[in-house]
Amino acid sequence: VNAVIFLLQIFVTRPMTIDDISPQIDRIRQLAPDDMEMTEDEIRDFTNQQLQFGPRVSVVQKWLELDTSKVLHGQIWRVVTAGFCHDRLGIWHLLFNMLFLYWFGQRLEQRYGPREFCCFYFVSLLASSLAYMALDFCTGVMVPAIGASGAVWGVVALYAMLYPYDRIYVYFLFPVQIRFLALIYFAFDLHPVLLALGGEQVGSGIAHAAHIGGALFGFAYWYFGFRLAPWLDRLPGYKRKKRWANSNPIAPFTGRENQREEIYKFPGAAQRRIDSSDETKMDALLDKISSEGRESLTQEELDFLMDTSRQLRRD
Repeated sequence: VNAVIFLLQIFVTRPMTIDDISPQIDRIRQLAPDDMEMTEDEIRDFTNQQLQFGPRVSVVQKWLELDTSKVLHGQIWRVVTAGFCHDRLGIWHLLFNMLFLYWFGQRLEQRYGPREFCCFYFVSLLASSLAYMALDFCTGVMVPAIGASGAVWGVVALYAMLYPYDRIYVYFLFPVQIRFLALIYFAFDLHPVLLALGGEQVGSGIAHAAHIGGALFGFAYWYFGFRLAPWLDRLPGYKRKKRWANSNPIAPFTGRENQREEIYKFPGAAQRRIDSSDETKMDALLDKISSEGRESLTQEELDFLMDTSRQLRRD
């Protein structure tokens, strides 16, 4: 979806107009000190320059970007759709977000399942958008934002809490445990947010508040043990698809009192049953992975986990 919208941002465009330049001038006036206000001649020259040499306007981005003032006027879809837009003038914004989502999200999806992970990702995106809007309210500077970075930082924060000892190679050379790397980047994002709350004009071009919002939700999800998928069943009109183990179709009613015996499959003699000692050993190994990382397990322990998990799925 991110890649498709990225292509639409590139191809569905129109020339810039005066209406597109007016918000830019308002932002310049908001950010500029009192002794550096633009004169009428400077405004006219800036407008002519933008109309002649400025980039084309992406129609798709205009409809999807997170604009706090427009959200307040009822365009609430922007709090989610902004997370699917990226800077169309460069590839790195999209590329790094999608790589981080793949690297860290894949393992989380295996742990929680596709349904729960999808819910977590979208709520992380919502939390990042609300955090960005909250900073807009506090500072009064309404600058539109795009990008999946806030939701991706929710994924990274949750991963760092679950697997703190996993090593990430910075610049493919220097191994750093992900818990330290996440803390460092969190500090880099927190500093400009604190400056903005203190009244400083911060124009880095990065939605630091969105990163903070996503990361805090990822931490809260781990700390409080949230589970989001069950809430889907409470939404109006949502029908939960039940999955029954050994759900062979029941034969037509023949007058016999109990049809369950015909569809229930008892485990074969070759299947190993899971006893309490196996469960205890598996819990201990999972705790060891959580605290020391997967690489701390021996091959024998890994094989035991794989065999036991397959048996549990079969049961």
